[in-house]
Amino acid sequence: MLNQLRKRLTLLSAVLGGCVVLLACVLGFLLIRSLYLRQRNDSLRLAAERIETQWRTDGSVTALWLEELLQEGDYHAALWENGIPLRYSMTESAQGEALLAAANEADFIDNTYYRCAILKADSVRGERVICVWQFRSVDSPGLLRLELLFCLLAVGSLCLVLWLSWIVAGKAVQPVRKAMEEQDRFVADASHELRSPLTVLKSSLGQLRENPELAAHDVPLLEKQVSRMQALVENLLMLTGSAKSRIVPLEPLSADTLLIDFADAMLPMAKEHNVHLHVELPEDALPPVLGHSVLLERLLSILTENALRYAPPETDVVLALRAQPKGCEFSVLDHGPGVPDSEKTRIFERFYRASESRTETNHFGLGLSVAAEIAKAHHTRIQVLDVPGGGAEFRFLLPYGGGADGMAVNR
Repeated sequence: MLNQLRKRLTLLSAVLGGCVVLLACVLGFLLIRSLYLRQRNDSLRLAAERIETQWRTDGSVTALWLEELLQEGDYHAALWENGIPLRYSMTESAQGEALLAAANEADFIDNTYYRCAILKADSVRGERVICVWQFRSVDSPGLLRLELLFCLLAVGSLCLVLWLSWIVAGKAVQPVRKAMEEQDRFVADASHELRSPLTVLKSSLGQLRENPELAAHDVPLLEKQVSRMQALVENLLMLTGSAKSRIVPLEPLSADTLLIDFADAMLPMAKEHNVHLHVELPEDALPPVLGHSVLLERLLSILTENALRYAPPETDVVLALRAQPKGCEFSVLDHGPGVPDSEKTRIFERFYRASESRTETNHFGLGLSVAAEIAKAHHTRIQVLDVPGGGAEFRFLLPYGGGADGMAVNR
C-alpha cells in the first residue's frame, strides 16, 4: 500500500513539476530565440552603418573591403546614389529595383524569406541608399542547435524532477510507514501483554469450577490479574487517546500544595517498599503554574511508583520543587540502579523495558510512555539525569501561569 502511495505521489509531483519545467523551457527557448533574432537584426543594421561610415569617410567603398564585410555575416548589399545603382549583390537588376522601391517605404524589412536593413544618407552628390540583407536560411543551423539544446535540457530536467519526486515521495511516506509500524508493534505488544493475564484467569477459573475449595487461594490471584489488566487497559486507552486531538484545559495551580497532597497520598506505598519519602520545597512562595491537576497527579504517580519500585530498602526517594526563571521544576529522585545513557531516551517508548536492574515482570513498560504523553500535553518533556552515587532523577518544567484565567491546548 505504501509503495502504491509513493508511486502516486511521485507521479503527481512529477506531472506538476514537469509542467513547470516544460513551461520554463518553452519560455526560455522563446526568449533566447527572440534575443538571437534581435541580435541578427542589430548586426544587419550595424553592417549598413559601417558601409555608410566608410563611404562618408573615404568617399567610396572598395569592392574588396565590401566583400570582406559581407562575408562576415553572409550578407548581401545593394548601393544607390541619386537613384543610380552602384552595386547589386543579385543576378537581376529587376530585383534591385524592387528592393529600392521597398526602401522608400521602410528602413527595415523582415519577412519569411529575408531581413533587410535600409540606410539613407545625404551627401554632396545627393541621396545615398544602402541596403544590406540576409536570407532567413542562415538562421536554420543556429535555431536548430538552440532547439536541440532546449530539448536535451527539458528531457534532463524531467528526469531530474522524476528522481527528486521519487526521493521526496519516499520521505513523505516515512512518517506514515513509521506510524503503521508503531501501530502494528503496539497491537502486537498489547496482545502479548493481555494474553498472559487472560491465560491465568482462564486457568484459575477452570480450577475453581472443578475444585471450589481452592477459592481462598485462587481468588486473590484472580483479583491481582484483574488489577493488572485494568492498569494495562487504562494505560492503553491513555496512549491511544493521546494520538488523537483533544482539548486539555490548563489552569493555574499551586505547585507546592499539589506536591504536598500527592506526597501524603504516596506515604503508604513508600512504607510498603520500606523507603523514606521526602519532600523538598523552596523557602520562598512559588507562583502558580499552568497545568491539569488530575493528569499531573498521574504523571507524578508514575514517576514516584517507578522510583519506589527501584529504590533499595531504607533509602530516600525525594520529591522536590525548584523555582526556575521560566517556570517551576518538578523532580523525583531515587538512589536505585539508575538508567544507562543508552536507555535514557528509549525508556519512554511503549512496552520498552530497561535493563534487568530496572525491570520487573509485573509491569508492562507503559508507565513512562504515559508520563511522556502527559508531559507533552503540558508542552514540556521529562529529563532523566544521573544521581551522584547511583540513582536516577526525573525532571519536568511547568510554566508559570498566575495571571491567566486558564487556557486550553491541543493534544
